[in-house]
Amino acid sequence: MGQNRNKLLQLMISNLVNVVVHKILEETVREEILRDHYNKESLVSLEVAKRYREKINPVQRELPDKDIDKIKEEVLRRANQELQLRISKGYQGIDLSLVEKILEKVLWELRIEE
Repeated sequence: MGQNRNKLLQLMISNLVNVVVHKILEETVREEILRDHYNKESLVSLEVAKRYREKINPVQRELPDKDIDKIKEEVLRRANQELQLRISKGYQGIDLSLVEKILEKVLWELRIEE
């Protein structure tokens, strides 16, 4: 399952990046319609990430430390990159310091990190 496992990890990471980015955008926008949109996007991505998490390793068992480190590092890098891109496009009020805090919460929800 080595190659499939790596593919599943990358798919889970992509969805986690989406969750983090949309949660931050949800906190920064003022319009209720956009907030609802970002909330729905983050919930859908979180559910998809949960399914990938189950396929990679049952929730009752912890992921290996090297996988946890890879997930955290990759999500932090890609989420910051995506938010920087949005800032360059004119998005305002984005607080990059929230990325790590939100990621920790999401990883805890997925039982990836205690």
